[in-house]
Amino acid sequence: MQKLTKNQSQWFKQASTKEQHAFMRKGPAEVANYWNTESEKETFAPVIRGVLIGNPIDSASNALTLAEKELHKLKQQELPTLDERTLGIDGECVKQAEVCYDKELRIDGILHIGSLLATDVFESRWLDGLVESFADHLSDDPEYLQESMLPLQPKTEEDAEFNECLAEHLHFHNFQGFALKASSPVKKYDSCDSASFSWGHVRFAWFYGESFEEAFNLAREWVDRMEEQDKQTFLEKAEA
Repeated sequence: MQKLTKNQSQWFKQASTKEQHAFMRKGPAEVANYWNTESEKETFAPVIRGVLIGNPIDSASNALTLAEKELHKLKQQELPTLDERTLGIDGECVKQAEVCYDKELRIDGILHIGSLLATDVFESRWLDGLVESFADHLSDDPEYLQESMLPLQPKTEEDAEFNECLAEHLHFHNFQGFALKASSPVKKYDSCDSASFSWGHVRFAWFYGESFEEAFNLAREWVDRMEEQDKQTFLEKAEA
């Protein structure tokens, strides 16, 4: 069941009734489960977009029907249009988490290039952690760079300090967005519809986007391609 994020909960408490209804109108209609440890009885309550709209009852199907009827009523009302993105209540982080769960996608690290340049991080000869990994892959290991990352690679002279060249290149071309490192398990298919995998055996890649959402969507597309690649590997072995 969808739950309200912290921002959504705080906003909802101070919103007007019409604003609350406009938020809920997007749905979905769902059911919340409750378990009474004393009576050992399960009950169900109608919910719309994470907002409880009624008391718990014995039937899950009836609770869902109540939620669906109320959602239908909300969709018939004239309500204000909310700029949920600006208000910080669009719940995009929840949707992204659901994508990661469905596709076995893990975001291992995020770098805001603009902030790195603004704080002169590349002036240091020695880099640490994720920044070091970012620079190393741009310098020596392009295998893990997806197409969106390739424009970030600087052209360097043989004796030039790479970190300085990288900073100059990023500044000159105004790369101020987000570099994202993502990983996903390598899948071993035993049929076209069945595969096993472990987070102990993963592949990873770097992506760049002017926004986190752009980089995230590129990672999502990459996971789909890798899944097809693993499936194709199985099919080729099966035909051999």
